[in-house]
Amino acid sequence: MEKNATPGEILVMAGAGLALVFSFLPFYKVEFGNFSDNTSAWGSGLFPVATLIPIFAVIAGVMVALVRFGNVRYPPGGFLGFGWNSLLLALTFFAALLAIAFLIANKPAATSLGFGFWFVLIGAVVWAYLRVIFEVLTETVQWERWEGTIEYTFMAPLARPVHLLGMGV
Repeated sequence: MEKNATPGEILVMAGAGLALVFSFLPFYKVEFGNFSDNTSAWGSGLFPVATLIPIFAVIAGVMVALVRFGNVRYPPGGFLGFGWNSLLLALTFFAALLAIAFLIANKPAATSLGFGFWFVLIGAVVWAYLRVIFEVLTETVQWERWEGTIEYTFMAPLARPVHLLGMGV
């Protein structure tokens, strides 16, 4: 297997590291008069939803790192019925979905979301979207190289953002 990571895989590994770091920042704040307290995604009361976001990210990042740089091979039959791309897409999608669900969940009046949550939310949503974009772009390059038509696709008189937008939609 090739040892160079694709842009999508680099994004997954970087996103995993950032999600883990930001999950330790204040995720949730409680304020009653002069009393104020905050907790990270790993704090008590936030385990099922808030903690799964960085856990999914780290699982995806470790998977990519082990397969790409270690001597670990992804099972040819998949893992629990998921192929390589399907499993990475599921992990990134559910991390983003959980972050959005945590945003719209009903919260008590004296609570608010900390800046750690906002970093994790933005990171999870952007990470999931860009993962798909980079994967589609990488797959397009592979197909076009195989067909010998890469010049026609990537030398079209389009701006690169227009091309990426068209590929991502």
